[in-house]
Amino acid sequence: MSNEAILQLAQKHKKFMEKISVYPYEYHNNNKVYQMAHFYKLTTKLYWNFLMTPYDLSFEEAKDVFYSFILVDDYMKNKLSLANDYASRDYSAGYYGYRNDIKRLIVNNPQFSPVSKEVNSMVDSIDYVEDALGKIRAHYKDYTELLKMIENNGYFTQLHLNQLRQIVGECLAIQFEQFLVQKSLLEQTTVLFHFMGGYNLKGELKSIYKKTKIMVDENSFRQVGASLHKFGKVAELKEKSHEELVKTQIVRYEKDFFKALNEDFIKRRVRNPSVQEARG
Repeated sequence: MSNEAILQLAQKHKKFMEKISVYPYEYHNNNKVYQMAHFYKLTTKLYWNFLMTPYDLSFEEAKDVFYSFILVDDYMKNKLSLANDYASRDYSAGYYGYRNDIKRLIVNNPQFSPVSKEVNSMVDSIDYVEDALGKIRAHYKDYTELLKMIENNGYFTQLHLNQLRQIVGECLAIQFEQFLVQKSLLEQTTVLFHFMGGYNLKGELKSIYKKTKIMVDENSFRQVGASLHKFGKVAELKEKSHEELVKTQIVRYEKDFFKALNEDFIKRRVRNPSVQEARG
């Protein structure tokens, strides 16, 4: 159906003080092409009601199509831009520079052999964080390329939707995992800080001690703790495998969406005949 045709069909369902717009992307699934029109009040830009084609689709089909449209619409709002911004910060003067100083002056220094386990773990932790942030940037590149492809083609498929969900779930899981490692890093760094405090350090070692003191500031622990809790119940999440964590984050990301746009919402807001019949 052309945009003009779905607009003409939607006119039959248009109510007073409403405007109509057609969703810019078609949904292609099982050799069918679906489109969706939005009705919204003149006083607001928020979508108010919906109409989908094929016009005679069943109620069950209408639910699946509606959720696919709304999910894609949400995922295409560049939801990963903040994660990419975080992963793209220049940490060379901070984390990475600190790691390099530790490797150069402490890792093989006999004076620090009593805390060698913690020191080596610190280096490994920062390596892990660096690698994790690189993965987030790579996923973001795939994400933006997928968005661009959907925009250029003018349609999306269930495969595209699943890919968007997987990428977002992966990035959220990686973020959580690297915050867990950051928490461990702070605990390891605290051990080094207390050990260094027992010596009269000079030169570069004194400089590292000052940086270590900044690293273990109470605010650092507070910020990492707050970041972890944004992903859910930390005690439960940290026991999950990466694959389980990805699935959990996808469900958590979409939970409020499905809760708000439930079957009752669809019956009230979708104007296809089958949906109105189901409404009774």
